[in-house]
Amino acid sequence: MKKTYAISGMTCSGCAGVVRNVLSGVEGVENVEVSLEKNEAVVEMNQEVATTELEAALAKTPYKLSGPGSSGL
Repeated sequence: MKKTYAISGMTCSGCAGVVRNVLSGVEGVENVEVSLEKNEAVVEMNQEVATTELEAALAKTPYKLSGPGSSGL
């Protein structure tokens, strides 16, 4: 399954790379495509991953995730 999330705080391709790497490390995530231009990440999962888990993964970065089921951070 694929879900699209808005990502705030990205300003360059390096930022997008950090978001991609962090989200890719979450259990259940198979692939992450990050678009700096759209300020979004498309996350492909092999099992349901709670939005709160993805938010928590980015918690120690300057980037914030919002989207399906988000707490609105």
